Amino acid sequence: GTTRKFYQDLMLHCNKKYDCYNGKIYMSYCPERILPGNVIFELSNLDRVIGGVDLKSSKLAFVIFKKITKGECFMTSSEVAETVKLSENSFRDVNIAFANEISNICSDKNVNFNEVRLLANKHPRVNILNSGIGVGGHCIPVDPWFLISKQKKLSTSIIRTSRTINDNQNEKTIKLIVSECKKIGIDEVVLLGLTYKENVCDFRDSPAIEIARKIKKNKNFKLSIHDPFCNTNTFNEQKLSINLENIDKIYNKKMYVFLVAHSNYKPFYKKVNANK
Repeated sequence: GTTRKFYQDLMLHCNKKYDCYNGKIYMSYCPERILPGNVIFELSNLDRVIGGVDLKSSKLAFVIFKKITKGECFMTSSEVAETVKLSENSFRDVNIAFANEISNICSDKNVNFNEVRLLANKHPRVNILNSGIGVGGHCIPVDPWFLISKQKKLSTSIIRTSRTINDNQNEKTIKLIVSECKKIGIDEVVLLGLTYKENVCDFRDSPAIEIARKIKKNKNFKLSIHDPFCNTNTFNEQKLSINLENIDKIYNKKMYVFLVAHSNYKPFYKKVNANK
């Protein structure tokens, strides 16, 4: 109802400010479907949902989007379009949470999650996502709350539970890092990747940054961090330049943690694993 409320408030403002306001305002809500790192292709190829506050608004927006995208355009109400957007990101959040929960169960049972995922996905109707350190960005961690904001906190909400699981992933990651460091007697930690996802320069709500901040508070460890897309001064004093040529000599003296799978790190990751 946000779009319609905004439209009504705008019309009320115009009628109050301008006596006998005769203008007509058309407004539509069209959910953004763009993957960072693949913006142009998705903007010009994906199907679009067009939700006007009235039919004329939908039709006018339809004309614009048909000039932009090769995909199909579907006209509906603004309320449906808004719920579509929130449902899409909530769906992704729930599926990520499922993968994270299965991964955590596998870890507790000393079972290889990657093998479980690979074999389970051989089923034609199963598609378990990869697990991770949490969920970041400006959409997926936020949009589910709009759907469940008026629910009671103790309600049996899959969406709320999924948010909790994904928010707790960074704590589980930190515990794993600390545990492994203590196990092999290492007190120097190098965190690789700070953005909210791989190969983008977006740091918004990044679980990797939250992990870095919390490890930095732990006085038992010396922390270094690196991200090829770093555009913030938050961790400037700890930026790390990695010399891949010397990895054979230094890899076993520090705990290297690949938080974000930037393509820049693939050669480095292969060298580390080759020397295990």
